[in-house]
Amino acid sequence: MTSTSTPKRWIRTTVRAVTVAALALTAASLTGAASAQAATTTPARSTTAAGGAVLVKEVRGANGVLDVYEVRGPAAVDSSSGCAGWPLRVCFGIYGDGLFVNHMTNSTYFPAAGVVNMQINGPGGVIIESGNFYQSGNVYYNYTWTPMSNVAAGYYCGTSFTNTTRQGACETVHA
Repeated sequence: MTSTSTPKRWIRTTVRAVTVAALALTAASLTGAASAQAATTTPARSTTAAGGAVLVKEVRGANGVLDVYEVRGPAAVDSSSGCAGWPLRVCFGIYGDGLFVNHMTNSTYFPAAGVVNMQINGPGGVIIESGNFYQSGNVYYNYTWTPMSNVAAGYYCGTSFTNTTRQGACETVHA
């Protein structure tokens, strides 16, 4: 990992990610098998978090519950983050120390309205994905995975898709 920085306070308040015990982080989940069985729901309520972020989708999988929020500005980046692409802009950050990862965040700017999909990928493939959801355009969405445990060393990416474009940003986890 390239940094040992503490995550920004707003990330903790705008993105809620509840994970199951460390035993749930098995080889099957790292290869994407768990994401294939993920259940997604559109929240029955409109939940607003700090900074005006609005909950738009919940994803339930073997790795826990992930929330997708619409936010009005880009995610804060630090030395363990990187960004790529324009106008579809993906920023990806890994927060932890060595192989221990607190969380990973895919923050994407979608310039136009449409159906999109966000993923976090690891050495074995897709770890978790949002599934398709409609977004209104000219907004940022944050998608966070929170293992709070050791993960396999290797290349991890945040990837986002529209009907016509795919963009990703990647970082490395190492001891």
